[in-house]
Formats: sequence, C-alpha cells, structure tokens
Amino acid sequence: MTDLAITAKAFKRVTLDDIYTAIDELKNRQEEDSRYFNQRIDTLSQRIDTSSALLNQRMDSLNQRIDSLNIQLNQKIDSQGAQINQKIDSQVAQINQKIDSQGAQINQKIDTQISQVRQEIGQLNHRFDTVMQMLVEITKQVMKLAEQKS
Repeated sequence: MTDLAITAKAFKRVTLDDIYTAIDELKNRQEEDSRYFNQRIDTLSQRIDTSSALLNQRMDSLNQRIDSLNIQLNQKIDSQGAQINQKIDSQVAQINQKIDSQGAQINQKIDTQISQVRQEIGQLNHRFDTVMQMLVEITKQVMKLAEQKS
C-alpha cells in the first residue's frame, strides 16, 4: 500500500474510533440526564401529591363553612320572608281598595259616555233616516221625470 492509502485508512480508523467514543459518551450523558429528570419528576410528583392533599383539606374546610353560612342565610331568609309577605298582603289589600273605588268611578264615567254615544247614534240615525227619505223622494222625482221624457 502506498503511504497515501495507509494514511487514509488510519484517518478513517481514527475518525470511526472518535465517532464511536463520542456516541458512547452521548449515551452515557443521556442516561445520566434521564436519571436526573426521573428523580426530578418523582420529587415534583411528591410535591404535587402533598399540595393536593393540603388543598383538599382546605376545600373540605371551606365547604363546611359554606354549609354553615347557607344554613344561617336560609334561616334569615325564612324569617324575613314572613315579614315581607305580611307587608305585601297589606299593600295588596290597600291597592285592591283603591282599584274598587276607582273602578266605580270609571264605570260611572263609562256609563255616562255610553249614554252620550247612544244619543249621538240616535241623532245620526235620525239624520240617516232623513237623508234616506230625501233619496227616496229624489228617486221618485227622477223616475217621474224619466217617465215623462219617455
């Protein structure tokens, strides 16, 4: 072999050896990184579990407090509801009295207006009857004139 071929072969061998070494180092580093990340994940998972348990305890405590406040609120609503219902009943009674008195006044006004409208209708009917009589008379005269012309 020539010196160039031997040099090229040696160069290839050194390069391949370097590549295999670098790959082995990368595998080792990746395994170390994986172990580190797995430990980190385990630690974070434990923290999350602890925080979740604490949060659940706090939520249970808040739910109990909310239930207690709801009971108190419902009692207040019930007691005030009775008072409000009494006031409403009293006001409804007053309103009904006003409606009754105003209803009588309105009925009287309506009766008066109906009477006036009936009088006006009677007058209009009388005028209509007069107009109809005039039309009948005019028609008779037109017919006489038509007979006379024929």
